[in-house]
Formats: sequence, C-alpha cells, structure tokens
Amino acid sequence: MKVSVKDLRKPSSIRIHGDEPWLEAIHTSFALEADDTCAPGVEDKPRRLKGEIHLHTDAAGCVRVTGHIDFEPLVPCSRCDLRIPLDASQDVDALFKPEPRDADDRREINLSADDLETRFIEGGKVDLEELVNDAVQTAIPFQTCQTEPGTDRCLFCKADLSAPRVFSTGGEGVDEVPDSPFAKLAELKKKK
Repeated sequence: MKVSVKDLRKPSSIRIHGDEPWLEAIHTSFALEADDTCAPGVEDKPRRLKGEIHLHTDAAGCVRVTGHIDFEPLVPCSRCDLRIPLDASQDVDALFKPEPRDADDRREINLSADDLETRFIEGGKVDLEELVNDAVQTAIPFQTCQTEPGTDRCLFCKADLSAPRVFSTGGEGVDEVPDSPFAKLAELKKKK
C-alpha cells in the first residue's frame, strides 16, 4: 500500500484489519491456519496481520510513520519442524525522507550510514507494505523453538535443547535420536 504524501496535509491514521489486498504477499509468506503439520495443541484461530499506523508530515517534507502491528504466524520449529505460533507483533517507527534532489538513476551516489537507516519517499508516495513486511520479517528469529516452562526441552518433540550433541545412538538416559549420517564413517575410521 502506497500513500501519497500530497494527501497527508494533516496527521492521519490507517487501521489494518487483516483482509486488505496489499497484505496478501505477507500472508502467503507464512502459514495462517493450523493443519496436520502443526505442533499438537496449536489453536486454529484467525492469524491475520492487524494494527494501526499513524503518519505525520513535517515542514521539511519528511513523513514519520509510527504505530503497532499484531501478527502471530505459524513458523516451523527449528528443532522438530512442526509449525508453531510465533508472536511477530512489532512497534513501527520509521522516517521517510524526500528523495535527494540530485538523485539520477544513471549516476552512482554515495550513501552515508544515516541513509542506510532512512527510507525515502519514492514517486511522492510512502510504501507502507514494504515497511510492514520488513517489520514482520525482522521479528522472526533465525532459529525458532519453544521450550517447556522451566526446562530446556522442546515443548513439542521433548528433545533436550541443552545437550551439546545433536545426534546420538541412544542408550540409557539419552534421548533416542536418529544416527548422524557421519556416525558410520566415524566407526570405520576407528576400525583402521
């Protein structure tokens, strides 16, 4: 969703209900409904992105975008690969500056560190879809796993997450985990 800066003569707010067409790309990036690939006990409830965004312009032509989004998609657990709900709710706070006047698509320009943290108004419009998508994507951690309260065990597959090894041949007091594909090679090396 792109909002024209010309239409922002006074502060305005946009409520996100979750069924807007511009959210489709974000929604298709994540599972929104529980099914047989979900962890046991995952509720089948609506998981649409919702929130409220506020836009304020200043005398310099910059647009400050603030607000909050609520979203709880289903993502694969890093340990057991079952889909689990993950809270990706985020506060949004971004500054959109006018494009530099000397910007020319044919010329190379040097960006400062501040420029890398700043978003620019492109074609006279503020791109809220990109801002919301970035907020959601950065809210998802690289490794997703939920533990049982007060333990280091996966809430769903019950594997001990504090163990230094991933693979084991089993045995007394050891979680039964499939052998490493390299375990057989290690045995052959020991026989030499």
